Amino acid sequence: LLHFDHQHLTPERLETFTRAINAKMIPLRTCWGFLDGTVRPIARPVRRQRTYYNGWKRIHVLKYQAVVTPDGLIVHFYEPLEGRRHDIHVYRESGLQQILEQYSFDRSGTPLVLYGDAGY
Repeated sequence: LLHFDHQHLTPERLETFTRAINAKMIPLRTCWGFLDGTVRPIARPVRRQRTYYNGWKRIHVLKYQAVVTPDGLIVHFYEPLEGRRHDIHVYRESGLQQILEQYSFDRSGTPLVLYGDAGY
């Protein structure tokens, strides 16, 4: 699975992503990527059905979380979790916040952010 590669995602590279987002007239001055969760349907499990049942989608699912950069690459991908889990639980479980606190800065030290939907 993909994990945040801080050697590839340098402050210079994050600044490039920020400029690319701003060039599209999107008013996110410090945003370098996009965070989202996705659900993938699975067959109804024999055991632990409630664990994988997603009441919002009304199906059994696995939930994933990914960070995508403006060049279309997935730079962080977190393992599947049970379908009943909320996006914020997946975010906390992934440890992404600690990674961002450590590595998500431009060259001048300004904190950079990811854009996520209301679930985050």
